[in-house]
Amino acid sequence: MKVKAKLDVQSIKNFALEHGEKVAFAAVGVVFLMFVYSALKREALQADKQPDKLQGKAQQVRSHITQSSFDPKRDGLALVDYVDRAKRDPIDLTGYKALRPLNPQIFDQKAKRDNPTILPLEELRADSGFGVFSLKGDAAADAKAAPAGGGRAAEVGFNPGANSNPVGRGYTVVTGLVPVQKQSQEYSRLFDNAQDANPDRDRPRYLRLVVERAEIDPAQPDKLDWKPLPPSNEFTSRFEGTIGEIISAKFREEGLVDPLGPLVRRSWGDSVNHPRIASAAAAAGEVANPGKPAAERRAGGAAAVRDLIESGRNAGGNRAAAPAPDANVEYRLCRFFDFAVEPKKKYRYRTKAVLHNPNYLVPPQFLVKPDSNAAEFLETEWSNPTGVVVVPDRFGVLAISVGEKWSRDEPSAKLLATAIDEKEGIEAGAEVDVYRASVVNLIAPKVEAVDPRTSAVRQLDNVNFNTGIVVVDIHGGAPLSKKIGASIVGPVEVLVMDGQGNLRVRSELEDQASVGFLAPKKPVPPSKAKEKEADDVPKGPAKRPPVAPPTGPQRKNR
Repeated sequence: MKVKAKLDVQSIKNFALEHGEKVAFAAVGVVFLMFVYSALKREALQADKQPDKLQGKAQQVRSHITQSSFDPKRDGLALVDYVDRAKRDPIDLTGYKALRPLNPQIFDQKAKRDNPTILPLEELRADSGFGVFSLKGDAAADAKAAPAGGGRAAEVGFNPGANSNPVGRGYTVVTGLVPVQKQSQEYSRLFDNAQDANPDRDRPRYLRLVVERAEIDPAQPDKLDWKPLPPSNEFTSRFEGTIGEIISAKFREEGLVDPLGPLVRRSWGDSVNHPRIASAAAAAGEVANPGKPAAERRAGGAAAVRDLIESGRNAGGNRAAAPAPDANVEYRLCRFFDFAVEPKKKYRYRTKAVLHNPNYLVPPQFLVKPDSNAAEFLETEWSNPTGVVVVPDRFGVLAISVGEKWSRDEPSAKLLATAIDEKEGIEAGAEVDVYRASVVNLIAPKVEAVDPRTSAVRQLDNVNFNTGIVVVDIHGGAPLSKKIGASIVGPVEVLVMDGQGNLRVRSELEDQASVGFLAPKKPVPPSKAKEKEADDVPKGPAKRPPVAPPTGPQRKNR
């Protein structure tokens, strides 16, 4: 009996519900078997291409590369040295030179003359002081008088004549740098190949300074009211002479340098020079010029000073131009003095230089700007102003020696307080022992002072040395040997601040000559002359008390 399959919809649904999972499982099994069969049929890697084999071959190649060397001869390669191949023997051009230009110019091609750039003065610095200046007295009486100083030679400074008129005066001195090397290079650039060239004319020719001064108002210190420098001719024209310069003319721009006035019994020092000029002069072996003897300085000296100063810094008079600057000199010195100042006042200065115009009166056809030949003079720009300078009063101090009570714990120094009589020009001094923070104020009942004209000793009563100077620090003076009782000690230097706030260093070595003049030695009686000679012979122990070793905390002597 045959079973007839029913293909109606309901039968199909029933069959799918009863046997669908079996059919799906059978299909998945068939697919899995097909993957297994396909994997078995894939080609496998050869034995020599397995990973470990490949790593071994790679290591062999790496070792061969690092250990092998290249030998072109062994490998039969020919290398070309192109550097050596490019070398050629130099050709002797002697036989190939043309005896004349192939295309000669009809005339020399030179540039027209342009206006040079005028460089300003640099690094102005100001200093101040108060000193005694020797002015001219009665010329007829002076000619008949004995030599100046009554036989006492001046060790430093100016030695006034017997009938001169010494006067105390405050002053400021301003120094700066003239850039002669750079200015000369600018002139060479313009005029070495210029039309209508003239070597004597076409170089910097400095003539004079134009100076302005600003007095500082304490209420408005930043406000600068610039005014022309007041003339000092009335004072400087009466100078009895001059003092020799401290540097050679090689480093001075003569038209811009005021002469050194007759400062009595004092040296001008470094204030009249510029640090960079001093360094350059020292490097070049240019030592200080000691100047002429006093008699030679007085002979004709006043006329020279008058001719130089009365021409005026702000006037139009020409001074003789200085020689052409040395090519190795970068800067020259410019300097001017201001004697129209008042003690305890503050000032600032600025200046510019006046030069001769190298295009003055040159025909217009040679000029880039035809009207540049009209002006006779050229001016630099204003320099940067100086710092504030304060004029001191008539009081001062000089360093004498180490103080009697000097010790490592608290150094002391012996100073000479000085005071200048402005009218008579006599400077008196009184000794005083000082420590750090000491104020040098005292009244001396009796003081011996030297008249600079005759070297006669005068006695002054109740001299007020109200200096207002404060001792800031003391250096030196310690024994140069570590042995107890050593007699040789170093020179003392004292840093002081005056009543106007100026800081200055007084040195025993530098002040020695001035101290000897202001503190005259008393005459020794004949009966004690031999005793004094015996005392002057070294006997071994020091005259100053020995310095005991320190026992407590030490203050380092700066």
